[in-house]
Amino acid sequence: HPKQRTKPGANTIDLVPHKPSFDPSLMGLYNVLVSGVPRCYPVAPDEFGAGLTRSHYPLELQQILIACDAGKVTGFINYTVQGADDKQPQPTGIIVFYGMNADTGQ
Repeated sequence: HPKQRTKPGANTIDLVPHKPSFDPSLMGLYNVLVSGVPRCYPVAPDEFGAGLTRSHYPLELQQILIACDAGKVTGFINYTVQGADDKQPQPTGIIVFYGMNADTGQ
């Protein structure tokens, strides 16, 4: 995935592919986002990376894009994609988890 800008100008968010070096910041953001949400629980560092790479749906490709503002992780989207085939002529996908820091303002 190429680096993308969500809008031109001074207030931009970069969308970048997931790298394991993002995991500590992502884990902190995830734990804040799920706090107080029924049936959602904080994760420990040793669980977080494994959870990101495990597919929960029978789809071909799981991707994670990270939203960064001036190098700081501000959000992420975890999605899966299934290519077109004889039964499904259009590619399909599922957003597994999406979260943004409320202070981002984007």
